[in-house]
Amino acid sequence: MPILKWKKGEQEALKNLSESQKSAIIPLIEIVDYNEPEVIFECLNSCFSNPVYIDTSIAAQDDRDYLALIARIFKDNSKKIFPVLYYDDFPYFAKSITEVSEQIAIRVPLPEDIDGPSYSEIFKVIKDFKSNNDTLIDVILDLNVIAKKHEANSQLRELKYVLEQFFLDSKSTKNKKYSIIIIN
Repeated sequence: MPILKWKKGEQEALKNLSESQKSAIIPLIEIVDYNEPEVIFECLNSCFSNPVYIDTSIAAQDDRDYLALIARIFKDNSKKIFPVLYYDDFPYFAKSITEVSEQIAIRVPLPEDIDGPSYSEIFKVIKDFKSNNDTLIDVILDLNVIAKKHEANSQLRELKYVLEQFFLDSKSTKNKKYSIIIIN
């Protein structure tokens, strides 16, 4: 999954991919500058017609309505996007986002935030939401930037733990409808 900061260079790169390359990816677009949702739609639609993940947290850190507006415009134009929420705002904004999108992504940092909820708490909230909702959920396990080997080793251990505890155990994954995406 390519992660693209939504600037001119990345837009041109996306536009210049061959059709076979475009059909093989679902990029995560990080909107970094606030633009009108219509402008984002027109720009993205002109260079990439396949589904994308949209993350607006950089451009509109405290404004999830912005993400919902973008999702609404894409839906109204019969184009598919997958809005990206973060584990800490997911429970508060999921309802408004799922009203305009049948599939969402939840970005979960690895390692877990020392001041935030535990993995057990995060995945319990996701599980509880799924039990009352048909929305497809992609869980993005975000390793951030790995700069040193010892950090890579530590994050690999953490990743294995999360996968084993919350996704690979047949009891914990029974009847769940979400996929796992790992990025760094």
